[in-house]
Amino acid sequence: MNIDQANSIPLSVILANLGYKPTKENEKEAWYISPWRKEKTASFKVNKQTNEWYDHGEGKGGDVVNFGCVFLASERQDCTPHDALRWVTIMSGSYAMIKPVLLPVDTKVKDTLQLICSREISKIGLINYLASRGISLEVAGQYLQQVVLKNKNTNKIFFALGFLNEDGGYEIRNKIFKGSLKPKTITFIKSKKEGKPDTLHIFEGFMDFLTILQIQPDRLKDADVIVLNSLSNLQRATPYIDKYGYSIVYSWMDNNPAGEKATNHLAAFLQTQEALTHKPMNSEYSGHVDVNAWHMHNLGL
Repeated sequence: MNIDQANSIPLSVILANLGYKPTKENEKEAWYISPWRKEKTASFKVNKQTNEWYDHGEGKGGDVVNFGCVFLASERQDCTPHDALRWVTIMSGSYAMIKPVLLPVDTKVKDTLQLICSREISKIGLINYLASRGISLEVAGQYLQQVVLKNKNTNKIFFALGFLNEDGGYEIRNKIFKGSLKPKTITFIKSKKEGKPDTLHIFEGFMDFLTILQIQPDRLKDADVIVLNSLSNLQRATPYIDKYGYSIVYSWMDNNPAGEKATNHLAAFLQTQEALTHKPMNSEYSGHVDVNAWHMHNLGL
């Protein structure tokens, strides 16, 4: 999606998807409670004819992309025009869709788990578990947290590694447990490079992502990353990719029938994107089910 396309999306659609309804409106304009501050009297106006907004409370306004920048800044998120374009695409729902990979219901997404707290990794058992997977604490600590969880059925407390997703849920791992804390969705890791990255890497699970970060960090430098956290989330990656302008997408799916199906569905979708090359990486870890298993084999673990 380019800027002109984004600015043609009705602001009312985006505001509705954010949960805002007009307090009053007519054919020419609509008034809303401000989306970025608390107020009792609506001071946020949308001009229906020009599709522009003006916040009387702050004395500023603009078009749809500018709205995205301001809203993201209010949420303390990255707020460049590139970030706003991606956010507008997601909020409008105006994108093509990757064909979903249908899997059995994940029974390990536990409604019985309650998050007590999260902090930096310090438990020796979790550090040893990472080492058994060939991942250093230095690498893991960049993206994993030590989470304390309570089983609401048994009232037992346990520690695990937690990998945060876009909706505030966690992928949960320790030596004896593998599961999730709802909500379950993808994790998007934005490049630290200034401007718009050319490259995207898509991993099935976070251990595979951490493996490449461990052994080939330059490969991920200046690239965006999507960790699916489950192949059933493949379709959720669509708005992060569609018409964003990546030049190349590397996919790191498992070497099994489900991973092959996901790779094929992703390839079909990526063919609809202009000037984009898709490179499946499965050959690099052929003979092993995934990247981390290949890494562990190479280390003799």
